[in-house]
Amino acid sequence: MSQRVMITGGVSGIGWAIARAFAANGAKIHVCDVDEEALRAATETCPQIGVTRVDVTDEEAIDQWFNDALDDLDGLDV
Repeated sequence: MSQRVMITGGVSGIGWAIARAFAANGAKIHVCDVDEEALRAATETCPQIGVTRVDVTDEEAIDQWFNDALDDLDGLDV
């Protein structure tokens, strides 16, 4: 079974590198970021990665993303 991974700040820099590395190894991934344009670009580059726009300073938004990603990934490993 492949790993199920959630990454904050996952569409640029280190977060994007981590997401792509996990994806290359068959992981199911869901990332969040505040940058809508970068999220769209990430979806075009790696459509298998789930993306959600989230401001990590908003606790309710984080809770919603976490629950949505858990449903999408059917659990969480990383």
